[in-house]
Amino acid sequence: MALWTPGPHSTPELVANPSKNPEMDTVVPKPDVAAMRLSYRRGALDEKSVPRSPFALFETWFNEAKVVETGGAEVNAMCLSTVGVERDENGQEYLRPSARMVLMKGWDESGFTFYTNYRSRKAQDLTTHPFAALTFYWPVSERSVRVEGQVEKLPAEVSDAYFKSRPHASRVGAWASAYQSSPVEGGRATLEKMITDAEELTRSSDASERPSFWGGYRVVPKRVEFWQGREGRMHDRVLFQKNVGSSEGQEWSTSRLSP
Repeated sequence: MALWTPGPHSTPELVANPSKNPEMDTVVPKPDVAAMRLSYRRGALDEKSVPRSPFALFETWFNEAKVVETGGAEVNAMCLSTVGVERDENGQEYLRPSARMVLMKGWDESGFTFYTNYRSRKAQDLTTHPFAALTFYWPVSERSVRVEGQVEKLPAEVSDAYFKSRPHASRVGAWASAYQSSPVEGGRATLEKMITDAEELTRSSDASERPSFWGGYRVVPKRVEFWQGREGRMHDRVLFQKNVGSSEGQEWSTSRLSP
């Protein structure tokens, strides 16, 4: 069965899907990636008509995305980018960015929240450099939101309350993956055993109890950019920037950015 159907951006070049059995290989046209593009015509964004707070505009866009985005899209999915330290063979340290998709689990005027394993790579990065960037992308809406700011751990009682609200399988999974991002030997079978062991553990204790190595973070924004796709790549970009020591109602300044 073909793994991919040729489309308008295909080229005559062929690539193989190699396997141990050559008869099972599937040959498909190689897509012409350079020719892939869309014309954005869905909306516009005017810096003179946006609300004073980026959170008010985010709420509007988020609610619209919940209606517009299709196919069961998780509109609260966001790319979380952090910076960590790596050492080369000579012991020289370098700053290295990394990114991954996580789910936003709440927002208010204080920031955007997510939850993770405190032993994960992202958590190690945030311990060393407590700053992060978030990127939301809603393709049907032709919109994106970028957030940059300092990161702080959520209070334990907030993480406790959220953990108790999670489905049972998700709580067990958190206990099972005690060392997220660490290498796993033995393949998927090892992970299944970790789940079985965690199930046994939670049977003998309160499964709703949050592991000490798991909890939440809040990204406190200093910059929030709203991007609306436009024709000819002349996109609308509006930046909200936090004003230090500002009076009430003047916490944020706005400006239009060049596309």
